[in-house]
Amino acid sequence: MGSVPQFLLDQYHAAGRPLRILCTQPRRISALTVAERVAAERDETVGQTVGYQIRLESRVSPKTLLTFCTSGVLLRTLMGGDGALATVTHVIVDEIHERDRFADFLMAVLRDSISKYRNLKIILMSATMDTQLFVKYFHVCPVVKIPGKMYEVKEYFLEDVLRETKFTSPEMERAKAELRKRQALSSWTEHAADRPLAGAAAAIERPHIPAPILGQQTEPTPDRTELEPWLSVT
Repeated sequence: MGSVPQFLLDQYHAAGRPLRILCTQPRRISALTVAERVAAERDETVGQTVGYQIRLESRVSPKTLLTFCTSGVLLRTLMGGDGALATVTHVIVDEIHERDRFADFLMAVLRDSISKYRNLKIILMSATMDTQLFVKYFHVCPVVKIPGKMYEVKEYFLEDVLRETKFTSPEMERAKAELRKRQALSSWTEHAADRPLAGAAAAIERPHIPAPILGQQTEPTPDRTELEPWLSVT
């Protein structure tokens, strides 16, 4: 993203022509980081030739020729008055495929501004946008395609990063210790259930054999014994 506005800066500076570029990003962090990177590439500090303007924060100066901002900030600037684009030569809208309410309104305002400011150039940039949709919307505008290389994308999850870096913290160590305790307790209970019981526990767990009911006894009945004579005396 930062290469295109730098090409314009170098070309217009070599030709001695006036230039002022507004470049939009879909998010605040993108506008801030891209501005810092472009300023570093040009061996400058943010706020000189390259600056940024986001909500509640601005790093621009009268020397600033390239300003990175969000779509909402640019839209509010354009809605503030007709002269907002009087000194602007280029408006670059990056990541136009990430359409939201600000981007849609911004497209409508920019299309109307082209007829007012003849020297204004609108550059829409995206890697996945529907080209024909914007070509028709901006009255059959030219399209520049830059071939690129698709790089392989590898997925890394948080668990993989922690394993590779061997990162740990006191909270993670406490969680690991608690997990080891639960695993040890679970393993002990499983082994205890598999071992045979002994002693009182075995007696308790011994299966109960019901006693035979009357009439089903198999033991022999003892013979009838005679009573002692002195017991039978009446």
